[in-house]
Amino acid sequence: MNAIVKPNNKNRVFNLKLYFDMLRQLKLIGFILGAITLIITVLPPLVILLRDTGGTERAINTPSINGVTPVLWGYMFVGGAGLIYTAFSFLNKRNASDFYHSLPNTSLCIYLSLTAAVITWLMATIVVNILAAYFMYMIIGVSINAIYLPYLFGYFMIGTLLVASAASIAVCITGTKLTNLVMTFLILFVPRFISMLLNISIVENTAIIPFDQTGIIFNPFYNIAATPFSLISSVTSGSRYSPIEFLPGMLYSGILALLYFSFALLLYRVRRSETAGMSAPSRLLQHIYRCAITLPLLVIIPSAAFSGRVSM
Repeated sequence: MNAIVKPNNKNRVFNLKLYFDMLRQLKLIGFILGAITLIITVLPPLVILLRDTGGTERAINTPSINGVTPVLWGYMFVGGAGLIYTAFSFLNKRNASDFYHSLPNTSLCIYLSLTAAVITWLMATIVVNILAAYFMYMIIGVSINAIYLPYLFGYFMIGTLLVASAASIAVCITGTKLTNLVMTFLILFVPRFISMLLNISIVENTAIIPFDQTGIIFNPFYNIAATPFSLISSVTSGSRYSPIEFLPGMLYSGILALLYFSFALLLYRVRRSETAGMSAPSRLLQHIYRCAITLPLLVIIPSAAFSGRVSM
């Protein structure tokens, strides 16, 4: 007698219903962040419009590509990480984690469906802000070069995805809100902080290597999420480099975001439900915390000493 084989009804790759459900769950934080960024985006041209309407006419300066939607630099970090934390918040709660594990979906399906919902909100917010800025400046008579648009779309979309991918890794290996935030910070900033110190040392001590020619490892402009370090390095070197127009940086950051998302998927598929609520579920993670905290300090001291020694 042949055995009866039960059909496998699990959604294997993508669940459209789960995707739309997560879109609804992200509605509150998505609309709040979207409204805040949109208000900040349209405020400068709106002030100019009201000033001109009041009879006070002044010369209007066309904003540079960096000044069209500066609020999106903040959204890159707050939105990119915040929406991931919200979508995968169940990983920090044992009961909720057990519930998602019991759904008739594979881990691949859950991860892709939730991540797609996050990306949808992120991309929609970025597109709306850039187009709103472009048309608002057009209304007040300021002509912004249309060639800026693909650069702005590419830069902020890729940068926000890079932050979201780092946050995805963080939520998949830790089990509390605080450690989610700490791990995201470590992934995004510690490697680039160390490379920035080495970059500054190379530029100062060689005198023949320009700041923007130190290569993909040391030049912070290659990593869009390393914007704070790019500003510090620019001030230190006296460079006025525009990161938004740096196409190799978009390519590098896009590939890095894809690798991070892929790595996060692997971590999610092997993650145990018992990890929820645990800040450091393994000894390896404890060692990573210790090394990530002490390593920058160990690099700062010899870098400063070496720079002072060479300048003497």
